[in-house]
Amino acid sequence: RFGTRSTAGAGANFGGDLLKVADRIMLGAYAPAAVVIDQDMHVQQFRGRTELFLEHAPGPATFNLLQLARPTLVADLRATIKHAIKTDKPARKERARVKLKGRSYEINIQAVPFKIPGSDKSWLLVIFDETTKGTKLAKVPRALGKTAAQRDVAELHRELAASKESLQTIIEEQEATNEELKSANEEIESSNEELQSTNEELETSKEELQSTNEELTTLNEELSNRNLEMMELTNELNNLLASTQMPIVMVDNALTVRRATPAARGAFNILPTDIGRPLSELRPNIDVPDLENILREVIETLGTRERKVTDKGGRKYSLRIRPYRTADDTIDGAVLTLVDIDGTKKSDEAKTGSETKGVSSRK
Repeated sequence: RFGTRSTAGAGANFGGDLLKVADRIMLGAYAPAAVVIDQDMHVQQFRGRTELFLEHAPGPATFNLLQLARPTLVADLRATIKHAIKTDKPARKERARVKLKGRSYEINIQAVPFKIPGSDKSWLLVIFDETTKGTKLAKVPRALGKTAAQRDVAELHRELAASKESLQTIIEEQEATNEELKSANEEIESSNEELQSTNEELETSKEELQSTNEELTTLNEELSNRNLEMMELTNELNNLLASTQMPIVMVDNALTVRRATPAARGAFNILPTDIGRPLSELRPNIDVPDLENILREVIETLGTRERKVTDKGGRKYSLRIRPYRTADDTIDGAVLTLVDIDGTKKSDEAKTGSETKGVSSRK
């Protein structure tokens, strides 16, 4: 049973191969010569015997169909292919003439556009179909009483008609090409106008950018001058605070240390690195348990508070707190000032004593 199935399968394969071989022989023997070309007229495949219609000319190798074609076929071949490409339909030229080694042939040229499934690229199958057998014109027998001269004249008339038809096709193609060039020229002119308009807009934008750059340069110079002024003011303020022997501390609305004089470092226990830290994180040497409450009250009420306080060594001070006002009269924190009461009393007593001694000496 299994052997029978195998033989049957082999017979089926043999029959298919036989059919393919027979089809190949039939196509090779009776199918017309043809070539497959792309849209640029480059030959991609030769089919059948094409030596009657195509030949390689001396020079660089090429697959351009018009350069491979016999000279007498070029005009009709170009016209037929152009028509097929333009209409995307098969085009046919009847009784095109080709001469080879003294023999004259009449053939039909057909161009068939097609596409491969799954691809958008277009191809063309150009078929050369012989309609008459070539005969040597010099040996054609007389027919119907016509002389050789009459036959030559008739042949010339036929060639002239074919040439006129080819020339008319070329003229039509030239006119179509001229129309396309005219349309392309109009599009180019329109594009040039758009480019010119774009260039004008770019020039305007360039001028605006230059004006903006000039304004930015001026603004940058003003900012630089202001920065220099601010640096000068900052230096003057730092020198003023450094030369002030009175403990002064400035805080913002969040009770963060903004500035402090060198004299405030001992009373408030403030280091240069404490600038920007909350005042609550510091441990001042003066005894003011409700310092934060006093500061918030001054900021909210815009009033001034004064209180006598002592440091850990028992030295007495007068603590004065007033609002911190900006240039536009906005409250942005508070200023703490410590006045050394004991030191002031001692200086007053010393001054009074010196005055008493002066009076006694004058007496």
